[in-house]
Amino acid sequence: MRAFIEGSVFAEAVGACERAQSSTPFKWNGGTKTSVIGLNSVKLDKYTIIPSYTLVADSVYCDYDPIKKKADIGSSFLERE
Repeated sequence: MRAFIEGSVFAEAVGACERAQSSTPFKWNGGTKTSVIGLNSVKLDKYTIIPSYTLVADSVYCDYDPIKKKADIGSSFLERE
């Protein structure tokens, strides 16, 4: 199930990450070193789970929220929310 979800979100995540506004652009297509970290989630309470799909391209991280369809970019863990 997890592989199916990750596969269905991948293209959407790449597109959103490449379009996201950032001082450090995210370039998956044409990137020299790319990696899929994968689907993660944070459970805030009994009823709230926040999903995140993470990609890395040339040391630039992008966290994509498949529910909100929003991408956040940061060049290091400390710059990301």
